[in-house]
Amino acid sequence: MATAMAPTYTLFLGTFIHLPRKPTGVDPDAKWRPELEINHGALWVSNSDGKIAGYDWSFSPADGNVKALTEKLGLSGKITEVVHAREERNEFFFPGFIDTHIHAPQYPNSGIFGSSTLLDWLETYTFPLESSFSDTSKARAVYSRVIARTLANGTTCASYFATIHVPATNLLASLCHARGQRALIGRKQSPTSTP
Repeated sequence: MATAMAPTYTLFLGTFIHLPRKPTGVDPDAKWRPELEINHGALWVSNSDGKIAGYDWSFSPADGNVKALTEKLGLSGKITEVVHAREERNEFFFPGFIDTHIHAPQYPNSGIFGSSTLLDWLETYTFPLESSFSDTSKARAVYSRVIARTLANGTTCASYFATIHVPATNLLASLCHARGQRALIGRKQSPTSTP
């Protein structure tokens, strides 16, 4: 019988910014609205499921006594990585964005719609580009760029539309996984009248 491994955590130290929804009044039926919260301290995330396991806003990241903090929290020997947001570089943590509709193979066509109609744009630019994804090296180049760009802009989860090409679609999933971006990936299913 295998013994259960003790849970491990990644510890984040620094400034945390988020917008929790809070009621606008004392009435329980009152509207809820986002309210800016800025906290300084420590937050730890489970390595097994990626969920926040706890936080301690009384900890001063400037003090940097991680050993004392982990002992106080009962996490000694359970921290696998410590990630610092450095105040002197204006770094902070914030929740990632979720893009609910992104056509990954169309990334090179961003901003070139011009004054044509949608159908003209699809036939002139999009369909030929998407057809080229039968070549997985082409798909790898484009998908690597779109994943890097979305991650750089804070998109930690995306709902990607791919092409009809199974190898290229599987490649998109592999690249997202390798870069740590959560993704829902759909393969295009319209083989008639489109590539």
